Amino acid sequence: MSKQKASSFGVFLKSARENAGLTVEELGAKMEMAKSSIYRHEAGGLPPETKLPKYAEALGLEIETIERAYNKNTILNRDRDSSDPHEQIIDGYLGLVRQKYLNEEDKRVEIRAGLENLLE
Repeated sequence: MSKQKASSFGVFLKSARENAGLTVEELGAKMEMAKSSIYRHEAGGLPPETKLPKYAEALGLEIETIERAYNKNTILNRDRDSSDPHEQIIDGYLGLVRQKYLNEEDKRVEIRAGLENLLE
């Protein structure tokens, strides 16, 4: 089985959970959701939109913040199957944006982890 790369929403979700000081088990209990679902969402599987208000409440975030992260992920990761040259240009641009966003988010997570290690 191949390892799934974390989506931008998954990275956001994990960071928000850690910032809230919650373990996966604690978040799962607050949301009445299996910890395997939380792990799956953090690893790249998008939750149903109906779960977003529960995530917002459990993490102490505004629903708009969660929705913005979720929508950014779905826009950046949309699938297309088209031979239209315009669609190909859009796909190329979205690929660049996706890579830049994910790289920046990975850097933020690494920096945050490094700072937390220094403060311990």
